[in-house]
Amino acid sequence: MPSPDDIRLEVILLETDAKIEKKILQYTAKLVNEKIGKLVKRPDFMDKFSKVFKKWIFDSLALQELRGNTKLRADLGLSRTGAARASGAIADAVSQTLTFSYQKWDAKLTGGRLQISIQPSNFENVLNQSWAEFESEGGYRIPWLSWLLTRGDDVIITGYEVGYGRGLGRSGIGRMSGDGEDSRLTFRVNPAFSGTMDKNFITEALTSRDKIKEIRDIFISFIVR
Repeated sequence: MPSPDDIRLEVILLETDAKIEKKILQYTAKLVNEKIGKLVKRPDFMDKFSKVFKKWIFDSLALQELRGNTKLRADLGLSRTGAARASGAIADAVSQTLTFSYQKWDAKLTGGRLQISIQPSNFENVLNQSWAEFESEGGYRIPWLSWLLTRGDDVIITGYEVGYGRGLGRSGIGRMSGDGEDSRLTFRVNPAFSGTMDKNFITEALTSRDKIKEIRDIFISFIVR
């Protein structure tokens, strides 16, 4: 009986390297397309991403500030209840815009893609909501969310400033005062939280590098199941 060392295994390839490579790519593309095609239709796949995006928005630093006894909440004139309700509503509204689009890979395993889309760039889904503004005691319209998301470091109001103290104003921690005449008094959103249409707490919550890595990891976890 021959020993294991005496046994020889010979593999003879009957096709060229190019043909073998082509078949491997075709088979891989077929598997990938079938897997992802089914995946994007699964409710649990969509639900997982929707919940993750919702949490990122709700946990953003700006919304955490709004829910606390902070100068930002005082500056924008929100009650604690109103700020909490708006935080949840903003997170809901953003997560509900989530969609997936899928383009198949060809036989060469090129041209395919899975695209995740969320949050329209015009922010109408949040800015047009009733909770995105309120009417002040003086009868003025206060579009607080638009100020926070889009006005950046612009001076929004001249002749007034916010004074802070317990029991003041709608927020219970601050009130705007002034006669509208003193140009030395100005109001703008705190630069630590002020946003523009291109960069604000929503875009930051969704696109930072660590968030992109988490999206990739979630996707891979579904692929390998």
